[in-house]
Amino acid sequence: MLAGCDAFEHSLPPLLRLLPALAALPGTTSLLVRALGVPALFGTPGRLNLFTARGFDRALVEDWLRPARTDAAVRADLTAFLRTVRPGPLVAAAGALPALAGRAAVVWGRRDRVFPPRDAERLARLLGTSVTWLDDALTSVPQDRPDAVADAVRAVLATAPKG
Repeated sequence: MLAGCDAFEHSLPPLLRLLPALAALPGTTSLLVRALGVPALFGTPGRLNLFTARGFDRALVEDWLRPARTDAAVRADLTAFLRTVRPGPLVAAAGALPALAGRAAVVWGRRDRVFPPRDAERLARLLGTSVTWLDDALTSVPQDRPDAVADAVRAVLATAPKG
């Protein structure tokens, strides 16, 4: 099940493309995880929030960020990951999608302002499926429409071979 995600050459949203370079600077990851806790970034729909139409629950965002804020090993792993984010592996992985056995679902927010709708269409073609478009969702489809994600998973499972 794919929903509003990095795909092909879009390995980071435009807003975050500087992260690999920034992560190379000492101390930057620590500053970034503190800055991401600013309520305007995640908590309020329609402000700086590009990811969800409904806003993220403040406690949920805190739960996401706490490990990187409080554990140096987690910050080191995050820094190592951010330094290596490149589109190449996503492009290569996309080429392998047609060989996957089984069904898949692509669920995408029609109002997604981060990842282009054409990526959803390309993913669906490679997977031999169609896109379920959600008119009331942005990028974070599981946050905006958990019911639609659950429905998509159930639909795929209902057609899976038994036994």
